[in-house]
Formats: sequence, C-alpha cells, structure tokens
Amino acid sequence: VVGPGTATDNHLAVFDGTTGKLIKDGGAVLPSVVDSANHNMYMGLGSGATQTLNTANGNTSFGWESLASVTIGTDNTFVGTDAGASVTSGVENTAVGSEALGQNITGNYNTSLGYSAGAEIVSGSSNTCIGHQADVNSTTAVNRIAIGAEVICATDNTVSIGNSSVTSAIFGDGTAILHADGSALSNLPAGSVTLAAINAATSDVHNSVTLGN
Repeated sequence: VVGPGTATDNHLAVFDGTTGKLIKDGGAVLPSVVDSANHNMYMGLGSGATQTLNTANGNTSFGWESLASVTIGTDNTFVGTDAGASVTSGVENTAVGSEALGQNITGNYNTSLGYSAGAEIVSGSSNTCIGHQADVNSTTAVNRIAIGAEVICATDNTVSIGNSSVTSAIFGDGTAILHADGSALSNLPAGSVTLAAINAATSDVHNSVTLGN
C-alpha cells in the first residue's frame, strides 16, 4: 500500500482508486473525542463539541450532537442522535434514544429510554421516562415516572403507567387484573379484598392503588 508523502494529523485515510493499493488523505476527522484527563468519551459528529472549553468530567456520549453543549456536567451517559444535546451542567443523567432528554440543560439524575423520552425536561430532576415519547408535562418536573408509549406524567412524585389505550394491568401469572376504569380487581383468590369493598368501608379511598414507598 502506498500513501501520500504528507498527511494531516488525525485525518482519515481512504483508498485512492479501485486497486486497493493506494491511499490518500480523506480530508475528514474521525468524529470522536477522548478526553482521558477528565474521563470523557464522545463519539459522533458534534458529540461533546464544547468539551475542549470546559471542565466536564466522566461523560460518555454516542450519536450525532449528543451531549453537544456540555460545559461542567459530570457522569452523564447519552446514546442517540441529539440525546442530551442541550445539557450544560446537568449531572448523572442517562438517556438512550434519539432526542431523549434533548432539552435538558441543568436537570440532574434523570433517566430516559426511548425516542424523545423525557424531552420536556429542562431543569427537572430525578425523573424516569421509559417508552416512545414517554414524558412529563413540566420543564421543572421532579421525581416523576412515566412508563409506556406516549405516557405523560403530570404531577411531581407520582407514577403514570400506560397510555389511554391501556384497559387493564395484569399482575403476576394473570390471576389478578386491575381494570383501567377502576371498577375492581378481578380473578382474585377467595378471601381477597377488592377495591369495591375498600370503597364501601371508607370514603377516603376512591378506586385508587398506591405503589412504592
């Protein structure tokens, strides 16, 4: 293989002609940056674009303009086109999917999985969005969980599971089914307490189920 007499540092080499024996300067730089001093790794055109001007630490991003605006953010992981593209100082965020957490700037501890998941978050923290366009409805949302395609969690410290098309939630081996209209838990073993029975016993409970601590 024969190459040119000179080359530009970090440019990609490509074949010159069809013989497979000549190479030339491809005129392009491998779209990745490894900042070993600060333990950052960015791969993709525009990924980590500002990293040489900042003190960001422990970040990993893969995808076109993923984590493109980071300045002092730390320990973030983003995979996908424009994933975390606006993050500047946010810390410990994780997102997988194109445009996931794409508008987040200063929010911390958010986790998103799916196309455009968590895209509404700008400064909110401790949110989890799983599913295609699973999201919250506030830029400052805190501790919300949205699970399912296009599910929107509308209140802090709450969990939203399933979109408007979901009719029932099946637990375990299918012996217990919670219906979306809140009417009852069906297929329960003998002696189990139903939602209807709870409602009859107290006016403080209205077809609601609480999960978590």
